[in-house]
Amino acid sequence: MNLFIAIILSIILGVIYTFKWSFKYWKKKGVYTQTPYFPFGNAKNIIMQKVCMGVELVAVYNHFKKKMLSFGGFYFLTWPILVPIDLDLIKKILITDFEHFTNHTIFGEDYDPMSQHLLSLKGTEWKKMRSKLAPAFTTSKNKMLFDTVLKCVDNFLKVLDEAAATNKEVDIKELSSRLSADVIASCAFGFEANSLKNSNPEVRNIAMDLFRPSARNTIILLIALIKPKVLSFFKIKLTEKRVAKFFTNLMKETVTYRETNKVIRQDFIHLLLQIKNNVKITEDAVGNFEKTSSATQLTLQEMAAQSMIFFVGGFETISITIMYCLYELAKNTAIQEKARAEIQKCFFENSDVDDKLTYAFIQNLTYTEKVINETLRMYPPVPVHTRQCSKDYIIPNTNVRIEKECLVFIPTLAIHKDPDIYPNPEEFDPERFSPENIRSRHTCTWMPFGVGPRTCIAYQFGLMEIKIVIATLLNRYQFTLNPKTQQPVEPTSKGFLFFPNDKIWINFERL
Repeated sequence: MNLFIAIILSIILGVIYTFKWSFKYWKKKGVYTQTPYFPFGNAKNIIMQKVCMGVELVAVYNHFKKKMLSFGGFYFLTWPILVPIDLDLIKKILITDFEHFTNHTIFGEDYDPMSQHLLSLKGTEWKKMRSKLAPAFTTSKNKMLFDTVLKCVDNFLKVLDEAAATNKEVDIKELSSRLSADVIASCAFGFEANSLKNSNPEVRNIAMDLFRPSARNTIILLIALIKPKVLSFFKIKLTEKRVAKFFTNLMKETVTYRETNKVIRQDFIHLLLQIKNNVKITEDAVGNFEKTSSATQLTLQEMAAQSMIFFVGGFETISITIMYCLYELAKNTAIQEKARAEIQKCFFENSDVDDKLTYAFIQNLTYTEKVINETLRMYPPVPVHTRQCSKDYIIPNTNVRIEKECLVFIPTLAIHKDPDIYPNPEEFDPERFSPENIRSRHTCTWMPFGVGPRTCIAYQFGLMEIKIVIATLLNRYQFTLNPKTQQPVEPTSKGFLFFPNDKIWINFERL
């Protein structure tokens, strides 16, 4: 018995010693960090799900800034993370010295094929895949998909018209998610998901499995971001079995149907098919493909992984932005009226468009674009951008060496809410994004999609979709905030994306 107790005590003391030793990592490098505490390090609020990571890093950023630091250290359990707050240093990490920070920290392992997607690929594998996928996200591609998005928005309007006719408040969080599911299903995969019409839509349910901010999903995602080797050791897959099966089967069925029936549709699946068939893809101004024998083939499983990450990138991030944008416009009626006046003026000056949006038309909606940009400032869907040091890096003007595989967290939300950059940061002010104001700010003061070579590959498509939705609704409805909406809207403490904690209720009235 005494031996057993001695063994247990030895293990406990060994664990404590390991933590204490690990907590000296930044001190040995001469890097300031707030006092870490066993066993959480500096991440107690995140691990206990009191706040999300983005909100916690706002506090860290403000603390470092008061200390007049350019960067500082952070511990997630025992794992050290660099948190840069100086904008010039952030620019070096993301752009200038990108070769030292080429990788995301996201998990990607051979035993989990669904993790082998563009977001998780590293080094030359990422570079090859991005160059292959880039033709799917050009301006000409967006133009071709414009009418497809409009068709999905038409179904959205039918739901809102019904709510307006009965003076029924709308759960815009739920409805914008269903719209995003329909747009992605149609534009990427070529089928109608009918999420807006169906009370139990499969695509929407799959999306909820992917993004549901549960304790399990949060913990696994945090480990995948910070110490993916833990998942590798236990062979834990990041993607749930049902989700992986859905995208794998979808890819198999779509590929079989298109190849058997010689169907060509200019969408994301068609591009993957071109790569699968060992075709090098270049694109001219009208979206035609030149076929030459080159490029490395993709397996069906790799195609499924790419399709899943495209769905991930285009679903919740877009719906979050639409939801928050409508929330702010409903709160700020003067801004809503100004944006509506711009749209109606454009329709009046372009009477030939007959109240139908076109790609060229929305390019003229400069104030609406400011509204969207301000929404993305206040509510960046991804509030923290991550990088992993790919080769040792000495921080300029210091002797601090950042070692290979060290994690870097860019506190995007904190920068977006910095009053020295954006005075009165909690005030919704689209004029922050006037050309002169944009020119006066640092490149890295607005990063909802990241900056540099690893900027979101589909961000232009996402902005187009958001602008279509907001412009269409402004031209058709007056909307106000329903009293059921809890204010201020707070982000959930679970998950990684900037989800609202509660539903957002809006009333729509036909003009």
